[in-house]
Amino acid sequence: MTEKEIKDLLKKAVEDGLSILRYQEERVEQEEIADPFSFYEQFPFLLWSKNGLPDFSYSSVAKIKYSNLFLKGNRYNDIQSWKALQQALLNSKEYVAFYGLTNNEEVARNYHTYFFIADLIDHYAHTYGKLDYHEKAFEPVFQTWYSAWSKNELKVDVWVPILFLHFPVGEVELGPGLQLQQIDDARQLSKAYFGRHLNSKLQQVFASATHALVFNDWVVDNTSLDARNDFLNDPNAFSDILDHLDYLMGSLRVVAGEETGYGQLLVFPAGWADQWAADLVPCLPIEQHNFPASFLNQKWKQAPPKMKEKDIQDIADIYKLLSKGGRKSLEVGVQKLNSIYLNDQAPESMIDILTGLEALLLDEVHGDPVYKLSMRLGSLLQIAPFARKEVADIFKVVEALYKYKLNILKGDSHLNGKEKKISFYPKKKIELVSFGTDLLRHILLTFFKNPQMQEPAYLDRMLINRG
Repeated sequence: MTEKEIKDLLKKAVEDGLSILRYQEERVEQEEIADPFSFYEQFPFLLWSKNGLPDFSYSSVAKIKYSNLFLKGNRYNDIQSWKALQQALLNSKEYVAFYGLTNNEEVARNYHTYFFIADLIDHYAHTYGKLDYHEKAFEPVFQTWYSAWSKNELKVDVWVPILFLHFPVGEVELGPGLQLQQIDDARQLSKAYFGRHLNSKLQQVFASATHALVFNDWVVDNTSLDARNDFLNDPNAFSDILDHLDYLMGSLRVVAGEETGYGQLLVFPAGWADQWAADLVPCLPIEQHNFPASFLNQKWKQAPPKMKEKDIQDIADIYKLLSKGGRKSLEVGVQKLNSIYLNDQAPESMIDILTGLEALLLDEVHGDPVYKLSMRLGSLLQIAPFARKEVADIFKVVEALYKYKLNILKGDSHLNGKEKKISFYPKKKIELVSFGTDLLRHILLTFFKNPQMQEPAYLDRMLINRG
């Protein structure tokens, strides 16, 4: 069958369905019958908290679910145009093969050749806002449905909401096919509706995002429904995006120094769909937790840290350097910084800090690592001053980190809060994880902005010259 033949059949089915809806609506208005329409359950409304983060309320009497009317009492069996479309689709070898329709799978067979018309009409009615047929309103609905099964490849946009950060820009280009973009209201509602099955804490965490990292035009294999679903349900299919996210979140943490993360990949079909919910943008959420466990402890009630506009360019620049590949030590340092922000455990964080510092500043295993690392840190911090005054005792900080690492390697089980701090004269203590994290960030930011300083030999020469 040609596209035009299928379109004409679907058009007639939609016209007849809309006529039935109008008839029932008129009978209700004339009080001939009780209201036969039911509603979507837990349909979201977008609200805004005082801290500037999104929030949602849910209602089960907000949106009419027109599709249910056709299913009551098997009303669809009386619509001849629906039967004609069903028969035509069952006679289409391409359509039957794509959806894998067999007599044994009666539910799937009926849905994709019959019941889907009810959902499509429901989507049309909510999108157009009327129960009348209009060619310009029908055309995009038809094209998205037809594309969903007639094309061998489809495109999707993947949105990754960034949790608990406020950005001063609406949209900014970070790279080819990649933007930092404000989440519009339509996608906020879709995110809430399609994630409504989550427990209340996860709903609150995932709601706390105003912006997302957007990966445009990713290609999906669409040779069959099974092939498409296999792709969209396979985390490995998004491994490239996850690799980019490691760089992006690391770049953000280097610049901002704030706790953040993400919890979902939101897959939005680009120009195709064969399942709908009212006028919502079709969305396929994939849970991918990458945030500190502390976020589950009512962090959404706090005001999010505010990024500065100049920081966005720094984030973009660092991301571009990481994604191009290059000095492995920088990648290791960013990986360890990511791990520190995601890990609430002091032993692991201290090891990550030390490993990151070693990757950035040590070029060989010979000699005393405590001395060499301390000297190079001292040289670097003379060139690029660090705001925290404790750097004056950098040797003691490095010594404490190595002592902590040695105790862990020995399997000491008595480590407690005392080991997380070191004392300075007179009776001053610093928290090692906090200080070490800030120090690692400072060095990474310095190296990214001053590539010549990345060579440890450069720091040695500077130390000798200053000496």
